[in-house]
Amino acid sequence: MDLTANQQQAFSFPILKNADILHCMSELGIDLTVDELNEPHRHKDRVRAVFVNLLAIGRGMTEEDLCSHSDEALRRRDALSHPEMHEDSLSELKFLKSAMKFMMVCGLRDFGWKDLHAPTSKRFRRQLSGAINFARFREERMLMYDELTTQREEIVVQLQEVKDEGTKLNIQLEEAKLATDKELKEMEEIENDCVEVRKERMMY
Repeated sequence: MDLTANQQQAFSFPILKNADILHCMSELGIDLTVDELNEPHRHKDRVRAVFVNLLAIGRGMTEEDLCSHSDEALRRRDALSHPEMHEDSLSELKFLKSAMKFMMVCGLRDFGWKDLHAPTSKRFRRQLSGAINFARFREERMLMYDELTTQREEIVVQLQEVKDEGTKLNIQLEEAKLATDKELKEMEEIENDCVEVRKERMMY
């Protein structure tokens, strides 16, 4: 399938060489061979498994998630003449839609049914290159987020330390004030006693 000019503009990532794709897939924990990459039409089950893994990595979706359906979807299926015949098709449709959404996030807007059931090497390489580019981008952002989170936590700790120190100083200031008030009161009492003593001496 040839891409139109608009579709070509949809992705802005490099198309990786086979060796780079296989290496990156291995780093992501996804098993893929040269034969599967060069002749995906002969390994459609593996192609599907690759996208299942990519959905787990990119969207956090498990195979169990792909097999679970909303109440509305189940009601529509049960309303059909032979609902038991559509059990697998419902899951397959959800998987296809999920893969399409993920590919759109990766910059590819033309992912469709044929890419799972009649995949070509050219398109499969492009799709994997887009997924790898997304994974790299997300990893960079996650590292940046972790760094910012660490910095924020350090600032919060520092602010708490300043707050605690301020509270400690306020307590010390209040204690000093109370001590000073007590000393002033004692000095006032002593001064009053001295005044009384002088008065008594003057009377004699």
